[in-house]
Amino acid sequence: MPDLAARAAKLWPFEVTQLRLAAHRENAVYRLETRQGVFALRLHRAGYRSDLELDSELAFMAMLAERGVNVPTPISSLSGMFVERLDDTQISVLAWLPGTPLGETGKPLDIPDRYTVFRRIGSLIASLHNAADQWLPPRRFQRQSWDLEGLLGEQPQWGRFWDSPYLTDGQRAVLSEVRRKLQRELQSRNFDEGLIHGDLVCENILIDAETIRIIDFDDFGRGFRLQDLATALVKFEAEPDFATLRENLFAGYETLRPLNRPGVDLFLFTRHLTYVGWIVPRMQGELGKQRCTRFIANAIKKSEAYLQQY
Repeated sequence: MPDLAARAAKLWPFEVTQLRLAAHRENAVYRLETRQGVFALRLHRAGYRSDLELDSELAFMAMLAERGVNVPTPISSLSGMFVERLDDTQISVLAWLPGTPLGETGKPLDIPDRYTVFRRIGSLIASLHNAADQWLPPRRFQRQSWDLEGLLGEQPQWGRFWDSPYLTDGQRAVLSEVRRKLQRELQSRNFDEGLIHGDLVCENILIDAETIRIIDFDDFGRGFRLQDLATALVKFEAEPDFATLRENLFAGYETLRPLNRPGVDLFLFTRHLTYVGWIVPRMQGELGKQRCTRFIANAIKKSEAYLQQY
């Protein structure tokens, strides 16, 4: 992998001074230090996205950066392409953005001036949605959808959560019933839809002094706008001041865009359900098993509460 990254860097107009692995989640991301600046070189997970899907993602990010939304700017290769291939691996390069993640899953939130930060995050999400509404995508454009079908259809984007092999028969029955009722509820309500980030978890929100930045558009596509707000909140539900964090996120969003506040609860719930399907192909090791157990327990607890009030 390091050898592939070194060869990949030569496809861009850089004089490389240092190359090191920075993160390996869905993609392998290398910090690429050059005489021209610092960049993120991404070796994309095999089979996860087509070249057209990646081009569409990068075109969207380029538009956002041009309009002043704080996201990484895609960098064209020597051949003028956003996406290159080596050894059948897709490669792209983005400007490196400074900052530290808003938080880490499973750990308490530890940032100064947290309410101001959440207000700024809300405003940034609204800026992204506003820019998306004003953008005309290129003729050749393809991304997945987080609409009703993408969340709760027969083949949802993050897997058939109600059909996980790690569920008991009783749990499977609960999640199947919840899915049917959620489908009817989402069909009956006119929620705002459009292009969204899709995965605004705390690790994808960077804090740099007073500046907030958003990274990792792997799951960018068309979907419910409230999903972005719910995802930004979902890792912080255990915080003792969650209600105040939430209020500040909403207030920041509403400085630029109207918001259906009660609807966010519904998408917080659906986010917990999606994790039950998402973890199935990612079960490697003891950590995967622990996460799976936790995701199922959370989903069942929230499903039972939902069914009681439905």
